[in-house]
Amino acid sequence: RGSRTIRRLRCFRGPKLMLPPTAGAGAAATAGEGVSSMAAVRPTRILALPGFGQSSQMFRSKTGSLRKRLKNVHFEFVDPPFTSKHESIGEGLSWYEFSTVGEDEVKWSRFDESLQYISEVFTSRGPFDGVMGFSQGACVAALLSVLRERDSLPPPVQFQFVWLFSGFCPKDPEWRKLCLETQVRKISSVHVIGETDQIISPQRSTEVLLPPFQLDD
Repeated sequence: RGSRTIRRLRCFRGPKLMLPPTAGAGAAATAGEGVSSMAAVRPTRILALPGFGQSSQMFRSKTGSLRKRLKNVHFEFVDPPFTSKHESIGEGLSWYEFSTVGEDEVKWSRFDESLQYISEVFTSRGPFDGVMGFSQGACVAALLSVLRERDSLPPPVQFQFVWLFSGFCPKDPEWRKLCLETQVRKISSVHVIGETDQIISPQRSTEVLLPPFQLDD
């Protein structure tokens, strides 16, 4: 849940690594003739999606070191909209309700409501240049990329990159099929995998890389 720490990481990048487009003051200097390096630059805005059992405040706390290193980047943290119960982890905030059907199958419900909730966040608190997710939140961010590729998201939901920390491919058959059958080309991506993560194994995190994000490693 929200308290786990991942000490060893592997980082992969998608076909077009999207660095924050306004992450440094130098960006203004190269924007065009006559633009001063002191000109005001809009911060890069990133929507942050916590994992299962995490609140927005918990996720904010655990990303403090990352946020300090990124200048002129604004992170908008939001709470997952539902509470669900995991048979081995317990009850916690969740991006969808779910029930175990078999060893390798989990049935999701109310995820359409979660997508509507995210759309409302984009409308009321956006715009956002990118989406960052951890664990279950990374799974949702990956699915947002898949739906964006298919032009299946409502107009307010527009973004250019995703950062996926300990993400995984859905076990719900419908969403898993959609994920594995879609090649994401419109969205740049960074994938961080915890080599010692005992909840989302490196193998499970790697599964979400191919084929959706077209990585070779």
